[in-house]
Amino acid sequence: MKSFPYRLIFLLLALAPASVSWLRADDPPASRPPAPAAAEALTAEQQAEEARQQAEKALAAAEAALAKARAEAEKTREAALAADQDEEKSVAKTKERRANRRPDHGDSLSVGDDNHVPEDVTVPHNAIAVMGDLKVDGEVMHDAVAVMGDNTVNGRVHSNVVAIMGDINLGPKAEVDGDLVCVGGEVHRDPGAVVRGRVQMKTMGLGFNSEAITNWWDHALKIGRPLAIGAGLGWLWFVTGFSIAFYALLGLVFPRRICACGDKLVQEPGLVILSAVLATLALPVLFVLLCITIIGIPVALLVLPASCVVIAMFGKAAIYGLVGRKLTGERFHPVVAVIIGAVLFVLLYLLPVIGLLLAFLVWFLGFGCAVLLMFGRPKPVAATPGVTAPTDAPPPAVTSTPEPAPGATATPADPAPAFTSGARAVSTMVVTADTAPRAGFWIRLGAAMLDFMLIVIPLAMLGLMEHGPALLFLGVAAYNATMWQLKGTTVGGVICGLKVVRLDDRPIDWGIAIVRALGGFLSLFVAGIGFIWVAFDDEKQSWHDKIAGTTIVKVPKGTALL
Repeated sequence: MKSFPYRLIFLLLALAPASVSWLRADDPPASRPPAPAAAEALTAEQQAEEARQQAEKALAAAEAALAKARAEAEKTREAALAADQDEEKSVAKTKERRANRRPDHGDSLSVGDDNHVPEDVTVPHNAIAVMGDLKVDGEVMHDAVAVMGDNTVNGRVHSNVVAIMGDINLGPKAEVDGDLVCVGGEVHRDPGAVVRGRVQMKTMGLGFNSEAITNWWDHALKIGRPLAIGAGLGWLWFVTGFSIAFYALLGLVFPRRICACGDKLVQEPGLVILSAVLATLALPVLFVLLCITIIGIPVALLVLPASCVVIAMFGKAAIYGLVGRKLTGERFHPVVAVIIGAVLFVLLYLLPVIGLLLAFLVWFLGFGCAVLLMFGRPKPVAATPGVTAPTDAPPPAVTSTPEPAPGATATPADPAPAFTSGARAVSTMVVTADTAPRAGFWIRLGAAMLDFMLIVIPLAMLGLMEHGPALLFLGVAAYNATMWQLKGTTVGGVICGLKVVRLDDRPIDWGIAIVRALGGFLSLFVAGIGFIWVAFDDEKQSWHDKIAGTTIVKVPKGTALL
């Protein structure tokens, strides 16, 4: 039993460390400061984790930057490829424009319509619009010109921008290296537009401005007539009235010359047309020759154009006088005939298409008549049996005839010529197929065209032409048959001095008139050969003339047909 205390002591000593450890384990962790080695290990681990996270972030940023660089490189490559394709297209277009270049050396010209230069198009020389608007969004290497229209520029023009009787409109992208020239219009300029030259604005006077010209174009020229009735066209009728007054003055001052000039168209129509053509062709040559001499430049720029206008107006007055004299049977003074003819033509000028064509025809033929009168040789007037020669002298006084002496042969006195209230003598000759000359093909064609216009115009204005040509053919036949039976001629025949007569010298009755009118369809339907037959027939008869037993003759001057 002696060993029991020792064993107890040894047991207590063995359990003492464990008890201390157990007591220390019961204390809170915060109350135990960490060991230095463990703290250092923990700090190193945290730093390593942070370094790993930063490395991952840097790697992700590098990958994003690489992807962005690759995308930008791809975009750059695509842009370069698109630029190469655009350049190839531009080169192809340039080659195509050069291959298709017109003889006008690359001018872009439009007449009677608008002219547009797109943004990707370059005009090698001039861009021009006549009686239409010009719009430039691309590039013009020389001038951009609009006549009787607006000129709108929103691109590059290397020279001048010109608008005659129209406005100039400059957009924000407009760049003009030359001047702005606006005649009879206004200039509208965006603040961003660049003009390196001067701005010149000129008026035309007499109320001419872009709006007036636009109204003239919209109401008259655009539908083929030189005159129209509408708002803003008062200046046009002022010019027309002034022109008629000037024509009447010419007829008053130069009555014989006006009559002689108009008669040229009836006596020598071929020479009139030839003179007009040759004079028109000679004018540019004469202009160049005058300019070459240097001292002749003022003549070429001022005198020559003014002379041509005066000559053409004189011839135009002669044409008006000719028509007026034919309508009145030369019973009035030439000035009255000029006014009557001018008023008639003014009414015809109001008709669409036909009015403009007729205006050009009158100017052309009048110019030819005046040139032929100036430079042609006077044609002797052949005496016609039974016709008293026209004279401007007063009628001779009637004196008593003394009785003849016994054995002397009585000489009958010449009959006094018949006069009307006018100054010219009027023929009392009976017009027949044997006493009057036959009419040729061209003068008959001219008379037929005048009659055709007189029939077509009313039908077109009434809207009756929309139902086909049947009504037109019926109207032509009825008009001709009626006029032939009542007057022996038509309105066109009166103007051209023609008359329909029978070969047996009997009057034209309704039967002959209707047969001749219906026979005209046969002459027309066989390719018009029946009408052309007059040019080759010795008797100057068409097919319908031969069917009806008629012909067309030229009546002597001074014979009243109405």
